[in-house]
Amino acid sequence: MRKSYEQDCPVAVALDIVGERWTLLIVKELLSGPARFTQILQQLHGIPSNLLIDRLSSLEEQGLVERVYYSERPPRALYQLTPPGRALRGVVEALRSWCVKHVWGRGLSAPRRRSKARGRHASTGARRNGRRPTTRRQTASA
Repeated sequence: MRKSYEQDCPVAVALDIVGERWTLLIVKELLSGPARFTQILQQLHGIPSNLLIDRLSSLEEQGLVERVYYSERPPRALYQLTPPGRALRGVVEALRSWCVKHVWGRGLSAPRRRSKARGRHASTGARRNGRRPTTRRQTASA
C-alpha cells in the first residue's frame, strides 16, 4: 500500500501521485514520446522491471499515462502520456533547471549511496572509517 501525506495541500496531493521514486523519471522519458516497456527499462538504468510495471500501472490509474496496443497477437503496447501527464513537462523542466543552477552550479554532485556491505560507498568502494573490517577469525584470536 502506498503511503500518503494525508494533507489538504496541493503539493502534498501532487507528491502522493508523482512523488514516489522513479515516477518523474518515467514521466521524463515519456515526454519524448510514446515508448515500449523495454525502451523505458533500457533508458532508466537501475529500475527493476517489477517496479517499472508498478509505477506505470499507478500512472495509468491516475490518468497520467495510457497504454495503447499496437498488436493483438502477441499483445504489444506503447505507453504514452495523457494531456494531464504532458502537463508535468513544466515540473520536470523546473526540477532540471533547479538542479543545474543550485546543485551542479555550485559544484555539488548527487548524494552518494552507501552500500550495505561493510559501510563502503557504492560508487567508490571506500571504507567508511578507513579501518579494515575485522573478520570472525581475527576477533576470536584477539
